Amino acid sequence: MLTLVSCSQKKSEEKNPPDKEVQQYIFERLMEKKVPSFFEELMKRPSLKSKTSRYLFEEAYPDCAGIYDCTGFYSPDLDDASWIDSVLIAAEEARLGEEVLSFLEDENNFIPPIIEDVGESSTEESSGTSDKESESELTDEIPVPEVEASEKRLVDAYNRLKVMEFGSELFFPMKGQNDNSILVHYSNKSAVRLFYDDLFRLIKKELWNMDSVQNARIKLVEKYEYEGNKKNPSKKIIEADNTVYVSKLNENGLVIRTEKYQTESLPVDLSGEKPLSVTSWTYDDKNRIKSESVSEKGKTQKQVFIYDKIDKLADNPDNIPPDYEYYENGVLRTKTEYTTKGTYNTTIIFDDINTVRAEYENYIKVRDVYYVNGVQKRIKSYE
Repeated sequence: MLTLVSCSQKKSEEKNPPDKEVQQYIFERLMEKKVPSFFEELMKRPSLKSKTSRYLFEEAYPDCAGIYDCTGFYSPDLDDASWIDSVLIAAEEARLGEEVLSFLEDENNFIPPIIEDVGESSTEESSGTSDKESESELTDEIPVPEVEASEKRLVDAYNRLKVMEFGSELFFPMKGQNDNSILVHYSNKSAVRLFYDDLFRLIKKELWNMDSVQNARIKLVEKYEYEGNKKNPSKKIIEADNTVYVSKLNENGLVIRTEKYQTESLPVDLSGEKPLSVTSWTYDDKNRIKSESVSEKGKTQKQVFIYDKIDKLADNPDNIPPDYEYYENGVLRTKTEYTTKGTYNTTIIFDDINTVRAEYENYIKVRDVYYVNGVQKRIKSYE
């Protein structure tokens, strides 16, 4: 009996082989994440039939074995910008849809049927026409308020956002490699592509000039690096034309050091390269800039901001700026001291002997005081 059952089972299997096209269709929908979530979780469970590590969908469709595990590797060199086609096509479809809708809503595009005047009704119709004309003239005199752009959303069968439109702006949420999220913002032939990691942190920003598919090019790229699970980035890299800026950020997300490099082509390996300039910043406990130093071509410039007077005030309703000092190669050259808003003195130090103090009231220079070796020599007043 067992023999008969096994033989009949083999014959039935041979008579009803699996449909390859159906298997391939289900696999493609699974890879594109266009299946219900419970079905996706079920198909991605490990199989217990095979000695090797396989998923359930690989057991059902052996031809796809290994394809899922080989996906998800991203290389910028393989990014052929094919996503631009979908953006431009969607933008064009949205534009054509707006034109068709506006055409249908314009009553002037549709000619009413011809009505002939018959007998006595002609007088009544003519009077009615005059009334309508007067009403239209009255309506023309009343200003029509402009209607603000409304937000439009296109979702799929699973209520997932596919396209969002607001005025002339289009937003496209996409799925990138390694399950990273990508958001494309398109407006006025320019596109911004934002890449997010699995913690929804911005890791890359691309600014594209998209006059056409053939002429589409990247104008600027920003890259962000994070330490562990911290929300604020610790490093930021900006690539624009042949210039690269590498910035280091503190735990509050403020830039504390930026190195500028000149390159012939992008991307480039900056290891071993010397920066053209280095700019560094320091901050106080209120995240205010205390100093800014720039080193370039053997020359150092430093700006110092002093908040002592402001901090002594209970509040600062007049928004008095901080005192200011400017150094060149460690030598003080200029300093500005504020008394009240618009009232301040600016001292210019030419050398160890000669200095000039310009005094301002209500932002207007009122006098210059000249010093030699710290001794006042003359005063020049202004009306």
